[in-house]
Amino acid sequence: MLDIAAGHGLFGIMLAQRNPRTEIVAVDWTAVLAVARNNAVKMGVGERYRTIAGDAFTVDFGSAFDVALVTNFLHHFDIETNVVFMRKVAAALPWGRAICTERCAFPCALRAADWLGKCGPINCAWPTWVP
Repeated sequence: MLDIAAGHGLFGIMLAQRNPRTEIVAVDWTAVLAVARNNAVKMGVGERYRTIAGDAFTVDFGSAFDVALVTNFLHHFDIETNVVFMRKVAAALPWGRAICTERCAFPCALRAADWLGKCGPINCAWPTWVP
């Protein structure tokens, strides 16, 4: 699982706790990944937690993931930037899907739906609350 803009890492970590075959590759800035790695170790998935430090727009994700998490990230950027970015995510998912979550109001979801059709095999949800 590719966890883009992993932050604290808890979304990917919790999924890995529920599936012992899940390996996580987290992408974020170095200092942020230190927090995420610490959480992964504390929560028992540290041996399945790898990191890629740097800018999500420029680092190489690779191309062999089943799932990519893109959580609370896309709302920072305009539609054109997100289209390019989500195409990059799709390229890392030869047989998988992306899971995007955004905490934003309904108009944001409508705007996102407009560009998602241009990005390929992407599934998104805009929950009002994510545990």
